Amino acid sequence: MTVTYTASVPANVLWFNTGIKIFKGQYVTIQAAGIVNTWGGRGISNSDAGGQATYVCDDPGCPMRGALYGELIGRLGVGTPFRVGTNFDFTAPGPGALFLSVNDYWFKDNLGEFNVTVTVK
Repeated sequence: MTVTYTASVPANVLWFNTGIKIFKGQYVTIQAAGIVNTWGGRGISNSDAGGQATYVCDDPGCPMRGALYGELIGRLGVGTPFRVGTNFDFTAPGPGALFLSVNDYWFKDNLGEFNVTVTVK
């Protein structure tokens, strides 16, 4: 059975709980659209879910160091974060709720949201 979900992931929330429960072995596709800003509205920090092409988030506070600022990232439960970007698919290595986040170390000044479509088979 295939089920499709939609969610809006706010840029100013660390680890937004989508409410989607994933089970080990399920095939998951995530597609994301929208623009977020990770620096108080400054144009240089706008990005789609693929992140800011030239700015890597290496601050110790980044939920996924080495991924781009503004990039959409995910995790299952309390598991290891993974890069999502604008389009990502995977087979779930274990169970857990799907959490999504914008990669940044300071969330209070972030603006916008990503609209995501998650398909689970």
